[in-house]
Amino acid sequence: MTDIDVPGLLGDGRLDRIWRAALELLNAGPITVHDTADALALWDVETFGAPRAALLGVGPAGERLGELTEHERALVAGGRYAVGTVGSYLVARMTRGVWHVVDAATAERLRITALTDVPESPLVVSSDRDLGPTDPAVCGVAVPIRLCGG
Repeated sequence: MTDIDVPGLLGDGRLDRIWRAALELLNAGPITVHDTADALALWDVETFGAPRAALLGVGPAGERLGELTEHERALVAGGRYAVGTVGSYLVARMTRGVWHVVDAATAERLRITALTDVPESPLVVSSDRDLGPTDPAVCGVAVPIRLCGG
């Protein structure tokens, strides 16, 4: 079992760097994404490209979305951009968008369920849930993936 520790990968919050670091860990077998960081990610639902670094810091998700530009907010409202935790982003990208999830404890802590104006907000799931395999076309290997928060 390989653990992907999101807080340990955050650094400057650049999602491309976080993605590359996570990919390096995938060949070691089943993975668990530990999504305990208080950071929100914004990404394109078609390309999984990230237009900005993760929004770091403590506070409800809705307050931090105020840091988005007007253009970014319009793309979120139109469903082109998704919003979630950095763990949500990693799971979505590893599964080629099949799963866009956040664990219940993290969702409650960050008040993600209050994001009613975000069409692409994550599905809240129980912690330690098996989500199926990574997409080998994206990750180079199909390994079981699990999301763990707190």
